[in-house]
Amino acid sequence: EEARRRRRRRTIMVKLFRSEDMQYLRLTFTQDASTAVVRALGQLSKLHLVDVGFAAQQAQGMADDEKAAESNMFFKKRIVACTNYERRLAFIEEQMRRNRVKTPDVDLLPTALQLSQVKDAVSDVKQYLESIEGDLSRNLEFKTQESRRLVELIERQQVLQLCQTGLHKEVVAPEEEIARGRQASFSGVQMDEFRSRRDSDDRKQPLLSMSDIEHGGGGDRDQGARFHAYMCGVIPVNQQIMFSRMLFRVTRGNTVCHFIDIEEPIEDPATGELMRKAVFIVAYVRGASGALERRIGKMCDFFRASVYDVPDAPQDFARELASVASQMDERRQVLARTQHEINSILESVAFDGEDSPLRFWQEALRQEKLVCDAMRKCYMPPNSNMVTAEGWVPTEDVELVRDEVQAAVRRSGAQEPVIQEIYVQSAPPTYFKTDKYTSTFQGIVETYGVPRFREANPGLFTIVTFPFLFGVMYGDIGHGTCLFLFGLWLVYNEDKFALQKKKKTLNEMIGMAFGGRYLLVMMGAFAVYCGTIYNDCFSIPTRVFPSHWDFIGNATMARHSGTVYPYGVDPGWYHTKNELTFFNSLKMKISVTLGVSQMTFGIVLSLMNHLYFNDWLSVWTEFVPQILFMLCTFGYMIFLIILKFCIDWSTHHNSPPNLIQTMIGMFLSPGSVASDKQLYAGQGPIQGLLVVIAVICIPWMLVTKPMILKRRIEAAERRRNDGIMRPRLDDDDDGDGDGHEHQDDHGHGDGEHHDFSEIVIHQAIHTIEFVLGCVSNTASYLRLWALSLAHAELSNVFWEKMIMEYGANTGSPIMMVVGFGAWAGATFAVLLCMDVLECFLHALRLHWVEFQNKFFQADGYKFEAFTFEPVEED
Repeated sequence: EEARRRRRRRTIMVKLFRSEDMQYLRLTFTQDASTAVVRALGQLSKLHLVDVGFAAQQAQGMADDEKAAESNMFFKKRIVACTNYERRLAFIEEQMRRNRVKTPDVDLLPTALQLSQVKDAVSDVKQYLESIEGDLSRNLEFKTQESRRLVELIERQQVLQLCQTGLHKEVVAPEEEIARGRQASFSGVQMDEFRSRRDSDDRKQPLLSMSDIEHGGGGDRDQGARFHAYMCGVIPVNQQIMFSRMLFRVTRGNTVCHFIDIEEPIEDPATGELMRKAVFIVAYVRGASGALERRIGKMCDFFRASVYDVPDAPQDFARELASVASQMDERRQVLARTQHEINSILESVAFDGEDSPLRFWQEALRQEKLVCDAMRKCYMPPNSNMVTAEGWVPTEDVELVRDEVQAAVRRSGAQEPVIQEIYVQSAPPTYFKTDKYTSTFQGIVETYGVPRFREANPGLFTIVTFPFLFGVMYGDIGHGTCLFLFGLWLVYNEDKFALQKKKKTLNEMIGMAFGGRYLLVMMGAFAVYCGTIYNDCFSIPTRVFPSHWDFIGNATMARHSGTVYPYGVDPGWYHTKNELTFFNSLKMKISVTLGVSQMTFGIVLSLMNHLYFNDWLSVWTEFVPQILFMLCTFGYMIFLIILKFCIDWSTHHNSPPNLIQTMIGMFLSPGSVASDKQLYAGQGPIQGLLVVIAVICIPWMLVTKPMILKRRIEAAERRRNDGIMRPRLDDDDDGDGDGHEHQDDHGHGDGEHHDFSEIVIHQAIHTIEFVLGCVSNTASYLRLWALSLAHAELSNVFWEKMIMEYGANTGSPIMMVVGFGAWAGATFAVLLCMDVLECFLHALRLHWVEFQNKFFQADGYKFEAFTFEPVEED
């Protein structure tokens, strides 16, 4: 089993370099077998359906068959019906959650054998839902009504309990409250409104006149209150402030409102959610016209506040409360019986033994929609009962598709199908066989663009180059280990997280990381590897081997032992005055070397594409000048970097030359290099030759290919004209042919000019892009140096400041703990979150722009098999 798995992995890697070979099939079968054939293809998942149905013909102006239009409309209506029934099933599932009935797992799907027993999914599910929805709707409606009545009783009980103590009669005007020293009992909004009205010079006329107040009867003067009418009710807590403000303004300050929160939340009958509510008491002056009372009532209706009558006599409160309690008990009993009936109906829909009718009909409807959509893509000739389906199939799966289709037709008892392998001019789709490991890296490539059919796939190399470039920027043993362990934790819990993702209960942040779990593992591993090269662990150098630098005297100078440090950077370079200068030079040169190497490899991949497609013209007019230009310029710069690394400058009497100045002088004064700046003998003439070759490559790329293509176009045009004119010259010589020949030549001349101008423009853009891109892309790889340096410096600052200066150096255990906590928090937030994302995005940029533009066309389209398998969301 392990050997078979290794062979399969090697096969995937080989096939990941170029997409699967495709074959175009035309399947012709009778309408009686159409459903069986389409279902067999959906279960097989090997056919990329091409739309040859009524919609495609209509788009081409070829659809004039009434039968095809009726068939297309029939399947369209079935799709609409399936969507409607899916919505009704989703409503039932939502009621399961609201009523706390256990819902079946999303992976509790029916088997293909069970689904094959369904004759007509639309009519069957319609009959099933009619038997379920009638009883369920009646019980739900009755439950909503009874719940609303119960809520009204609960609210009335709260109002009666609060007003039984006479609290509603203690609500007085703001000026009276101030006089009594009880200003705090009113809301700040009311007091602000009252003061603004009191201090305003332009006071508005009160809503009620003195005659209305006198007609309404005198208030209780012993209490000192001029308000003697009250309105009580219940309102949501979050509406209190707005209700109080609007009420004060609408009544022009002739009301006073007081709120008392209800301790227990009340369930909303409509949504089933618990809401915080409060009892409100509005005190006002009852006038003869009743205008104020009507305004308050309209305000309560606007805010959907419930208003309840309060008895005037104290002895009536007990009787009212007893009546409310008795009605509440009756309502609760009725609701309990109703809830039991609802739960019984929902449980019968959720589970039937080990199966789930809910999931069964949801899957049946989903597959029926897919079948109808596939049938709309098929061609149904007029006056015939045949159906034609066309599409792309991987070449190695053609026989499998043929056998499955024939078996499906035999099971339906219909006429044998006709399966043809035909040639079409359209480009085939791109299909790569990936697994859960390689699919992540292939997704990185296809986010930019799908590879052209049989084009060299960057996804194969991205598996290594992407995490490696990330590691170059993020190189740190400690931080890389944390990232690596986090990725391993996601892989270890893969099944659990995959189930949560399927149920759509997975946390969004964890879900994003889970999708790239194998990428995180590789990124962490390469970060650890590059950290060992940098000899850096949380900004602390590791001393696996003793340093080959010996500090002498007052430790301001160091003497080298004469031997090379076995692996990575010597720890003696850390915590020195020239540490930053050394690492700047080292990482800058490494970045440029890696960048030019990857771009050169991209140019080599373009050669592999040209050879595979037998495009020898592009080999000699694009690849050869491109590779020469790259090697003669930046390739030579990498050669100088490596040569300078290999020279022991301690034995030379000359100082090492500056490579930037060397490259500048190579183009400004070609052929001459100062004797004290030479790295090897004959450097000047060689550099002059390289500059000449690089300059020649520019017109080579710009002119050669368009001129050769122009000659080919002219030769093809002459052959075509000769084939048209010879029969005409033999048949007649009356001069008509001359006019036709002139018109034909003129027309083709225009097309030739247009085609050739496009070729010239395209080649000019391609040449300028490549030449300038060699400079800009090489400079872009310096981000490897910049981000690596930034990561190391941030890590060093966090350690020096938080652990050492504010922690260990203070000598206080408390400060050590505080400093460690601050260091851990900053490391997690900045280096393990933000910097990981930053390095990821920069590695993405280097692959999409700098690497892939050397060979990647990205103008293909993805192979999308017709399948019944649920499509996972990205």
